[in-house]
Amino acid sequence: MIDLIETEEIKNKITENPSNVQQIIDKATVGICITNSQGNFALVNAKYCEIYGYASEELIGNSFTIVVPDANKENMQVLHDKFLEDKEEIARTWTVKNKAGEEMEISVDTAYSEDILDNTPYKITFVHKEA
Repeated sequence: MIDLIETEEIKNKITENPSNVQQIIDKATVGICITNSQGNFALVNAKYCEIYGYASEELIGNSFTIVVPDANKENMQVLHDKFLEDKEEIARTWTVKNKAGEEMEISVDTAYSEDILDNTPYKITFVHKEA
């Protein structure tokens, strides 16, 4: 299960110092990805890459649906867009896939920010791989 205390601390650090977002997420022990309004990866940390088996270069600029099973891609994009509109989502568990195509369960928490990168809407997703 995702550690909501840890994710809240990271959210606060990002809010307090949005210009250092990459350094903040790089220090985290939880996987973190940041996606833009189109759903493309803008930033990922090493833990996120480790969970999914991708190098950051393989993710940045591509759709987050690369880690979503084919049957759920359209729905997940809709939910991503809804999050950016509503600016809220509850922590939950999802089925995703790694680079090898193997499905796995993750728990997530999310945050919304317009203060990082280029002052446009971003979704910050915190990911913990379930055992």
